[in-house]
Amino acid sequence: MGLEFIPNQPILFTDPIFADQTCLNSDTRQYAQLAQPDDDTYIQWINTPDTPIAGCNMMLQPDVITGGIFDNALTGWSEYDLTTGTVLGTPTYWSYTGSGAAPNSSFPNIALYQSTPIPAGNVVLISWEPSDVSGDVYIGVGNTGTNSFNIFNYSTYPGLNIDGRRCVVFTAYTGGTDIIIYGSSISTWSINDVQVRDVTLVQCFVPDNPSFQNWTYVESINGYQKLDNLYGNPLTLAGATLLTGVTYKISFSVQNMSSTITNSIGLYESTTLAPMLVATENKAYTAYYTHTLGPANVLIEIANSFGTDMQGAILYDLRIDEMCYDYRARISFTDGTAASIWYDGSSVLYPLQFFEDRIVWAFTWQDIESIGPGGLPLDPDCYKIQIENNCSGGGFFTSYTVVNYKPTHDCSVVLKASSTGNAFGFFFNQAGVSINFYLQQRLRLLQFNPTYPIKTEEYLFSTGTYKRTFAQTGKVRTAWFDYVDEPTHDVIRLQLLSDNLIIGNQLFYFIADNYEPEWAANGKYNLAQSRADLVAYNEPVLFNKSC
Repeated sequence: MGLEFIPNQPILFTDPIFADQTCLNSDTRQYAQLAQPDDDTYIQWINTPDTPIAGCNMMLQPDVITGGIFDNALTGWSEYDLTTGTVLGTPTYWSYTGSGAAPNSSFPNIALYQSTPIPAGNVVLISWEPSDVSGDVYIGVGNTGTNSFNIFNYSTYPGLNIDGRRCVVFTAYTGGTDIIIYGSSISTWSINDVQVRDVTLVQCFVPDNPSFQNWTYVESINGYQKLDNLYGNPLTLAGATLLTGVTYKISFSVQNMSSTITNSIGLYESTTLAPMLVATENKAYTAYYTHTLGPANVLIEIANSFGTDMQGAILYDLRIDEMCYDYRARISFTDGTAASIWYDGSSVLYPLQFFEDRIVWAFTWQDIESIGPGGLPLDPDCYKIQIENNCSGGGFFTSYTVVNYKPTHDCSVVLKASSTGNAFGFFFNQAGVSINFYLQQRLRLLQFNPTYPIKTEEYLFSTGTYKRTFAQTGKVRTAWFDYVDEPTHDVIRLQLLSDNLIIGNQLFYFIADNYEPEWAANGKYNLAQSRADLVAYNEPVLFNKSC
């Protein structure tokens, strides 16, 4: 597990761009976030999983077949007599048709054969392009020495994926990884571009499962496509054992699904239970699921509420990650030594809050317990924030931002902004979720200078008198913010554009325009003032309704 630091918030854990270029100017002034005892601070991180349970790409494994693209001599291939279990040598019964290798239907016992270097017992992916198929076509992996093979009958489970290929996964459980291809006496067909890969370490689904015959791997997009319209043939995800009490991040994408709204792809721990995630259209999906039952594998089923499958849909880029929420945070002095106790997800006061892949720490400065004896509040000082990751990725991080904490900051106000749902890269809130995140910081506000924009319609009558038929007047206040640095301006512009902006205790609306801090010429100083035109909600626009 790892932390991803979100920019554009008051407390930063990464240096802003150009922070280390001290030669830009000779200004030594630096800015610190302001905080008073009754101020709230909100910090948000992204909790990034780094241990996928699934998410394999079998195409990254090398093709071990020689001459899979057939030529006149069927280079690299031999023939094998299924009746006697004898390797015959250079092909004489098989021939090149111009579109691949074709058998002699008079000799159905003669298979095309090639040995592979894949160890016995490993899992193999075999893919090919069939053409003009009639009758039975068999692909097998096994041992020519014992004449025993794991066989796939293409005629029983026909169908090509969206690439025009068929891809199946076998276990070489028969003591060898020799590849054979043959057909029945009534077969008329050819085969081309045979590829064989050792996918033991990266195969996604349990091989040799009968349901897998109803699916095919799609090499071009690392996905799985349902080929028939039969219900009750789920894929079983290999290695994805869900554990009780653990939260998982599940993601995949869907394409080639018809527009019929009843069609769906579902991920289940059991097809008798409600799915963990259901997809009903062609797009990317992500969900977070906490497992409450005993250990279970993940099943994938394409089905709808009427009990019939949707043929042809493709699920790809599947990934299942185990989430970890073992984090804790504290206040430190600027030299990195501890100033407060640790706060984690179990803390009674100001716990770290977790939702899906987000971590939020919200606290009031005067209530933070110092590390000294007696649990006293923090003394006025300059502080930083620290967070520790105790998950598999590990890590201990100290904020780039310094907070200047003291009883009062003259001429300062609190700017508090929020939006609905997700905005500007942050999670703010969601119905049914107890977390509420805000972009909040204390700033020196020098003055509010009002202007009175007016719109009217006036007419001059022939009598020489004027008449006003319409009048509208508002009150716009220009807020002047004192000198702050670039990261703080980054936050101000997002606060101004948020759904709700509160300055002090008053709700304001920003008259949208460019937000341009007034930097000194040639970047002479590190800090800059800024202005923003705001309308207070309790000072609405007025209309002359009597005209």
